[in-house]
Amino acid sequence: MPDVSTPGRAARPSPGLAALLDPLPVDRFTTEFHERGHVLVPAGDGGRALPLSLADVDAILAQSSLRSTDLRVVADGRETPVAELAAPGDATALELLYDCYRKGSTLVLKFLDERWPPLRELCAALAADLDARIQVNVYLTPPGARGLTPHYDTHDVFVVQVSGSKHWRIYDSPYPLPLHGQSYARHRVGPDPGPPVEEFVMRPGDVFYMPRGCVHDARSRDEASLHMTIGVLPVLWASVVRDAVETAIERDERFRRAVPAGTFTEPGGRADAEAAVGELLDLVRALADPAQLLDRAERAAAVGRRPELGGHLLDLEALRSLDGTTTVRRRERVPVAVESDAERIHLRFHGKQVSLPARVDEQVRFISSASGPFQPGDLPGGLDSPGQVLLVGTLVREGLLTVG
Repeated sequence: MPDVSTPGRAARPSPGLAALLDPLPVDRFTTEFHERGHVLVPAGDGGRALPLSLADVDAILAQSSLRSTDLRVVADGRETPVAELAAPGDATALELLYDCYRKGSTLVLKFLDERWPPLRELCAALAADLDARIQVNVYLTPPGARGLTPHYDTHDVFVVQVSGSKHWRIYDSPYPLPLHGQSYARHRVGPDPGPPVEEFVMRPGDVFYMPRGCVHDARSRDEASLHMTIGVLPVLWASVVRDAVETAIERDERFRRAVPAGTFTEPGGRADAEAAVGELLDLVRALADPAQLLDRAERAAAVGRRPELGGHLLDLEALRSLDGTTTVRRRERVPVAVESDAERIHLRFHGKQVSLPARVDEQVRFISSASGPFQPGDLPGGLDSPGQVLLVGTLVREGLLTVG
């Protein structure tokens, strides 16, 4: 049986999620609230370090081109398409956008983590902690306004109040943990969500977690409100099971045959069909390999996360002068799984697998769990100097290590 470990996770604490939830302990969040219920975490007297400010958003708006892929303009649930505000290249686009804001519209900066490095770093840390793809939308709401009417999201959300304050209302949820495509409009039980079950005001540094399906709305008070919505998109068990079914359909033609004629009209047809369905369900289980399904789920999770490759271009150039005294370090925010068998040791990170001879097992495990800088000559075991440099150079080239 192969030896399986994840030393990359044990090599460091969990600063992304731990810092975001402080003073709520991560283990309590995991056992009491994650996918179970919402929780408000006040910033406390010490405040909370934030990767964004109102001045930052002012500069982003002033210096960026305004495209419909990056922005939404909404007021009380009604959206104004950005493309209708101004034609491409219209120099007055920013003024037209601010005109909507001055009249009460909320400006939504979509996927701002793709364009703002501090948010990108936050997302990388949370992705490593939560094994999920992370994205950030930013909501700028003028005083006394509401952007969206009551609704729920189909992904988990951490709301972080950045500037100003906002009054939130939470309602009964009609459908726990909805999937993508299972909208609030489809599952709500009436024209309105009923009375709120909880109300509170968020102030700068406060964090609010709500699982998908939590119905909510929010209104700014007497000042502009800026908050971040951190969306968490993990791999779901539903995706793993669907993969099993799709794999069975691909492998066995019996799944691709038609339901027999007369099944729904002739005597005994329904009973025969029920037996056939049962056999097909048993066949799905027989054809499914749990290890392969989880391997594919792991790759899907990794593909959904942005690789941590800052400085990699410089690392590739530095390989030419790499020697036994070159200082390198493990990229601390890159989760890595290590598996070994009789012949090879395998590292999985950045959505790929790197396989190396089993004789470097001890050195690879040292590297994957390293928490500080080291040199090739520091590697344990009996590997000679050229072998040490070759191994370190390989993992620099693949992006697990960085020079310096």
